[in-house]
Amino acid sequence: MKRTSFPVFMFILCFGLFLPNAHPEEQEWSIYIGTYTHGESRGIYHLTMNRETGEMGLPSLAAETENPSFLALHPDGTVLYSVGNAADGENGTKGYINAFSIDRKTGKLDFINRQEVRGTEPCHVAVSRGGNYAVTANYGNGSVTCFPLEPDGKVTALCDYRMHSGSGINPSRQEAPHAHSVTFNALGNRLYVADLGIDRVLVYRFDAQRGLIDSEEEASLAVDAGSGPRHFAFHPQKTVAYIVNELANTVTVCQYNASSGKLSFLQTVPTLPPDFKGESTTAEIRVHPSGRFVYASNRGHDSIAVFSVDPISGKLAPSGFAFTKGKNPRHFSLSPDGRFCIVGNALSDTLCLFTVNGSTGALEATEQEVAVPYPVCILFDAKANKQ
Repeated sequence: MKRTSFPVFMFILCFGLFLPNAHPEEQEWSIYIGTYTHGESRGIYHLTMNRETGEMGLPSLAAETENPSFLALHPDGTVLYSVGNAADGENGTKGYINAFSIDRKTGKLDFINRQEVRGTEPCHVAVSRGGNYAVTANYGNGSVTCFPLEPDGKVTALCDYRMHSGSGINPSRQEAPHAHSVTFNALGNRLYVADLGIDRVLVYRFDAQRGLIDSEEEASLAVDAGSGPRHFAFHPQKTVAYIVNELANTVTVCQYNASSGKLSFLQTVPTLPPDFKGESTTAEIRVHPSGRFVYASNRGHDSIAVFSVDPISGKLAPSGFAFTKGKNPRHFSLSPDGRFCIVGNALSDTLCLFTVNGSTGALEATEQEVAVPYPVCILFDAKANKQ
């Protein structure tokens, strides 16, 4: 029997290791979908997406849980957190934060525990840079709650709580505070809370050692009356941030002082075309990883507004719209490499894939579409397959 020489064997071995399909799981992104469980949905769904082609796999139920309306990952990628309202017997509903460990092989989520939030209708969650605290925005009573996290990701009893006060000019939507999102800065020492009910983005100093939240009122920003700030996003390179205003259908651009945390107004731009006369509200805002484009979703106009970013000032210039192929694009997310965008059409029960034009930022529709009941949050797990 003729033996293969050692150099030839090593060539075959090394060549095989670098074949494109040698590790197919490394060519996929893992994606989690938060939903409202009013109808057919049963909780958090999982699917994979080919990193080269954008092809999406069929979604499967990752964890059964009530109304996981927003999701966040632990920085080490081993735990996923969700927030939402859940039934509480004769007492109606209560708001909870839930922790799940991630099975990297299957995408399944194993329940760890949950804690009741002191507020009502939690709608947003963020994890601190060091991974030792989770913070929630509670829409119902306009509050922010902070929870210590154990090394295994378990959520323990809350350690701090802040209640907002005030109201806005819209009697049906701004009768009281409605905290809608919580966002940490890059250093992890400040927290930015968009409150739809009082037309402010509040700035809090965050003690990452003790989990304490201290108000910095002088650093906060008031937007135009009746705007209803919903979500907030930092530019990846510049000291600029963007606020999507749900009620006014606008994006506010502000300067961010990295030292003091203070926000200063720069610009407000509309998210709708001037000739649109129907009803619409904005929902999500995203900055492209390159920092060259900003996107905001319109529910009613059912589109994603696309903006180009001025390379010097960070201000925005409208550059077009992409219709989302469905109704009520409550949430969307860009792939970590910025080449793809998945839009969740909440009232059409679909996820639709778009490619991102690297030169213009335009979103170009594809034929890729998968069914997920009532999708309201799309989370790319960028750490998947890197363990």
